[in-house]
Amino acid sequence: MRYSLSFILLLSFYWASAQYGSVVFNYEMGYFNNGQPLPAEERLLFSGEVSESVVAIEVKALKPNGKKALYAALWQRAEGNRGENFQLPFNYRLQANASYDVAITYYELVDRPDKAEINRRILKNLEFYQTQFIKVQKGKLRLEKSAKKLKDDLDQILQQGLQDYRPAVAMEATAYSDLVQLYLESLEKDTTVGSADELVDLLARETKHLLEGNWWKIYDARKINDYPTEKLGGK
Repeated sequence: MRYSLSFILLLSFYWASAQYGSVVFNYEMGYFNNGQPLPAEERLLFSGEVSESVVAIEVKALKPNGKKALYAALWQRAEGNRGENFQLPFNYRLQANASYDVAITYYELVDRPDKAEINRRILKNLEFYQTQFIKVQKGKLRLEKSAKKLKDDLDQILQQGLQDYRPAVAMEATAYSDLVQLYLESLEKDTTVGSADELVDLLARETKHLLEGNWWKIYDARKINDYPTEKLGGK
């Protein structure tokens, strides 16, 4: 007996779905599975409605009032997919008879005008910082902090400017390169080897290069606190 390809794919989808506990998120109500507890002790398959402009969704499970995620999963819209629903395997087994915070973040793609504005804000903050802690006296630079502390502060300014954004490539660094560290160390040793303008130019080039890749911005975020899992084991 021969089966059509579409039938085989449909059968495969249902077989895969059967391996996961279904979790349907209702955005407006802010609950799962029509208010029922989350499935426990099995892998989950999150699903729900999504705006066409959303390119990625991240789902995190945390302990109640916890800050560090126990597990996070990421859904990315495939090229050509214009659907209004998402499905995300979540390969973490929640404990029964427990409660979790579930954080759901929706991302849109950052366009060129957004990138230009992000770049402008970051450079403005960097230049202000530099005037406070890298002084110019008689044509020489004087560092008000150690090279290491300055580099840490510059990285923090960069990260604060990108706090509502994330790179599409998870491994993309959100810090300035070792070139910046080496340049600051050279200034620390000899204040005649560089200038404030050279440092600004170096930071500007690195910031622009960092933003050349694909970036996402937070479109929306929901957090459902202290949501229960199903009771198992007769408890």
